[in-house]
Amino acid sequence: MWATAGDGFEFASVLSQRILDPSVQNMRALGQARAQEARAAAAVLGVPADHTFMLGYPDGGLFSLFTTAYDERYVSPHSGAGAVCVNGALERLSVALPGKSAQSTPLPPAPTCISLAPLGCKRFISFTSNAREADLNRVLDSVQPDLVLAPAPQDVHPDHLTLSSLAVRLLSARQQAGELRFWVVHGGLEWPLPKGLHPSLSLTLPPLTATLFWTRVDLTAQQVGRKVRAIDVYRSQTRVMSRFLHSFVRANELLSLEAQPTATAPHPAFYRPLTSH
Repeated sequence: MWATAGDGFEFASVLSQRILDPSVQNMRALGQARAQEARAAAAVLGVPADHTFMLGYPDGGLFSLFTTAYDERYVSPHSGAGAVCVNGALERLSVALPGKSAQSTPLPPAPTCISLAPLGCKRFISFTSNAREADLNRVLDSVQPDLVLAPAPQDVHPDHLTLSSLAVRLLSARQQAGELRFWVVHGGLEWPLPKGLHPSLSLTLPPLTATLFWTRVDLTAQQVGRKVRAIDVYRSQTRVMSRFLHSFVRANELLSLEAQPTATAPHPAFYRPLTSH
C-alpha cells in the first residue's frame, strides 16, 4: 500500500522532465509517473496488481493532515490539488491471500486528474485526515493482514513519522498492535554507509533507532537481485538519489518489533528472532 504518489519531490521533476520551475501540472504528472513506477516495482517483487493499493494523498502533506486538516480540506503546495487525483487510486479493494477467501469492497470510481481544474479532479476524495483514515481502514478490512510493516516513529521523514503514528493507533484499535513490524529509511545522518551498491555487506542499525530491539532477516542472492531490479524501476528517484537507494541493497533487512525502546535499552548490536506467523 502506498499512502502518497510522491508528487512533492520538485527536484525529481526538474531532472526527469527537464524543466527549471515545475508547475502544478508537472508535479501531478510526476505523481502519476511515480505511481506507475511503484506498481511496476511491486510486480518485480512478485506482488500481484490486485494486492496493491494506492491511496494517493499529498506527498509531504501527511503531517498537516494529521495535525490541522482532520475535516478541513488540505491543498498541496506542490501539486495544487486538494483531492486524490492519481489514476487507479482505490477503485476497488479485492484480494485473495493464502488460506483466505477473496474479499471485495466496492469503492468510488478512480478519480481522473484534470490538469487545469482548480480542484484537479473530476471525481475526488478530498485531502482530509478523516478521509485518509477511512481509506486505511478499508484496506485493513479488505486484506485482514497477519503482519503489517510500517515506518518507525524515529524515521525523520514527516510522512513516515505520521504513518507510523497512524499505524500504531489503527492497529491498536483493532487489537492487532502485535502484528506491527517497523522499518526505517531516514534513520540518521548519512545512514546507511557506505553509499552505493554493496550487496554483500550487512545493513547496520540506524543511529536514530539503535536502542530498539531489531530483527535481522537475511536475504538470499535471488532476493537481493530482485530488490535491485525493483529499485531500478524507480527511474524518477534513481536519477536523483541512486547511491542512497542502492545502499539499502544489503545481505539483510532490519525490522523492529517495537516502536519505542524498552525501559532497559539493549546493546546497539542486539538482534532477536522474528516471531513466526
